[in-house]
Amino acid sequence: MYKSQARTTASAGIAQPAGTVPRQPGPSPAGEPTGPAPSGAVPGSASVPAAGDGHSFGLARHPVAVDADPPPPALLTRHRETVSTGLAVALLAGALGTAWTTARYGDEWAVKSGRTYLETARAELAAAPPGTVFFDQPVPGDVVPVLSAPYNRQSAFFRALGQDGPVFVTEAEAPSLFDGGGRIVPVRIDGPAVLPGPEDGCGYKIAGGRTVRMPLAGPRDDWFWVVRIGYLSSADTTATFRLGADTRQFPIKQGLHQYYFEFTGGGDLVELTVEGHGVTVCTNEVTVGTPVPQQ
Repeated sequence: MYKSQARTTASAGIAQPAGTVPRQPGPSPAGEPTGPAPSGAVPGSASVPAAGDGHSFGLARHPVAVDADPPPPALLTRHRETVSTGLAVALLAGALGTAWTTARYGDEWAVKSGRTYLETARAELAAAPPGTVFFDQPVPGDVVPVLSAPYNRQSAFFRALGQDGPVFVTEAEAPSLFDGGGRIVPVRIDGPAVLPGPEDGCGYKIAGGRTVRMPLAGPRDDWFWVVRIGYLSSADTTATFRLGADTRQFPIKQGLHQYYFEFTGGGDLVELTVEGHGVTVCTNEVTVGTPVPQQ
C-alpha cells in the first residue's frame, strides 16, 4: 500500500509521505470564478492534461506559460512620464550647451570689438584739438549690447579714461561724435528743416524784440531731439526757440555762426524770438532731428 502510493505521487512530480491528507480547496480568491472549472482546465492557464488521462504517466510536470495581464494604466502613465522627463532633460542639456557656446563666442567678439573701438577712440582723442566736445550717443551694438541701456552710452563706456576721456555736452557751436569705428567726426542732424524763408539773401529776417514763425518740412513727434540753427547776426544777443509747448534759450554771436542744442518737444512749426533792439538775425537753416556722424 505504501509503495503504491509513493509511486503514484512520484509520477505526479510531487513526493508526499503516505497518509498525507489531500488539501481541501479553500475559498476562491476575490475576483476569480467560484464555480467548477471545465474538466482538465485550470482557470487563467492553457489546457493541461488531467492526471490519469494516460498522458502524464512517466512525465514530470513542468510550469506552463500563463498569459500575463496587461500592466495597470497607472504604471503606463508613470512610464510615459519618466520617458518624457528624460527626453526633456536631454533636450535642455543640449540647448544649454548650444547657448553657452553662443554666449562664449559673443563675449569674445564683444571684447575684441570693444578693444578695437576703445584703442581707436583714445588715439583720436590724443590728436583732437583743444575744446573738442561731444554729444552723448550709444556705442555700437557689437561693443555693448543695446539691451544694456543706459550703460551702453558713450559717457558710461569712456568713464574709465578719466581726465583723458571725451567731454560730453548738451549744447555747443561745433559738437562732434564718435562714428561706429571710434573715429571723431562732425555732427550732422538727420531730420526735417524749415521751409525756405521769403527774404532773398536772408531767408527769415528777425528783428530784435520780434518773433518769426517758420514751418517745418515735416512734423516732429514729442520726443528727444537735437536742433541746429545756422544764422547771420548783426550783434551779440540771446534768442528763444519754441517747438510746440517747449522753449529753449541759446546765445547769438555777431557774424556767421551755428548752434546745436538738445531739445524735448514736437510739432510742425518753430518760432524764433530775438532779444534786444537794433539787432537783426537772418536764418534759413533750422533743423530738428537726430545727431548722426557727418560722412
